[in-house]
Amino acid sequence: MDNCFSVPELIVMLKTKYKILACGTVQMNRRGWDQNMMSLSKSATRGNSKMFYNPINGLLFRQWKDKEVVPFISTLLLVGNGTTM
Repeated sequence: MDNCFSVPELIVMLKTKYKILACGTVQMNRRGWDQNMMSLSKSATRGNSKMFYNPINGLLFRQWKDKEVVPFISTLLLVGNGTTM
């Protein structure tokens, strides 16, 4: 999903009500995005990431550092931990 449309509430609703799994980038100022927990620094090394799984609603929150910090949410739990190159 495009980050203009993806918000945590929509992703959870698609999963619970319609059984549609979704993933996509999200803007960090959206309601539902925990600014305190998911605060990867802009000065982090490229390839670093930070991840949080919320078992209550089944959402995976993740940030990774490319040229910029890229925030990501997903209900697809196939995303694993590994080295980014």
